Amino acid sequence: MTLKTINKMTKIYCILALIAVMAPIIQVAPFFAVSPDSPVYTHFTYMFAHANWIHLFVNAWGLLFLHNLYTWVRVIVAYASAVVLSFFYYPELPVLGASVFITFFTGFMIFWLYKRHRLGFWQVIALLIIGCFVPHIASVYHIIMFLAGIIYNRLEWLIADYKIYTE
Repeated sequence: MTLKTINKMTKIYCILALIAVMAPIIQVAPFFAVSPDSPVYTHFTYMFAHANWIHLFVNAWGLLFLHNLYTWVRVIVAYASAVVLSFFYYPELPVLGASVFITFFTGFMIFWLYKRHRLGFWQVIALLIIGCFVPHIASVYHIIMFLAGIIYNRLEWLIADYKIYTE
């Protein structure tokens, strides 16, 4: 096994462990949901709770699907962005689930999809638009986090270009 394979497997094991931790939280999900009148701690926990098993499995699939994009810095930026967003916008219904975190990484990879997998690009755009019309989905959260992922991707590119030119 190479070091790259070990790191990839470590990411997958960490994601599976996170999913296993999130599963029992389903019974007490409203306790973790963020809303205008919820306690402050919910802004930090809402991404770990899910409304039901289907919600958990869809988000688990998204987490596993995007595992190649995860670095510690990106995960921290995505989490911090989701926490900050939760302090500034409150939809009508309480918000919970990892989908805002997943949408950040979807936005992060959108340029790659556009260049190399045009069908995947249009599928992501279609899902984002369709999600705006599905009831009980925090569409504004998803759109903002998608845009945050795009912005962070461009920042990484600028930093990488700066490092190349300053060496």
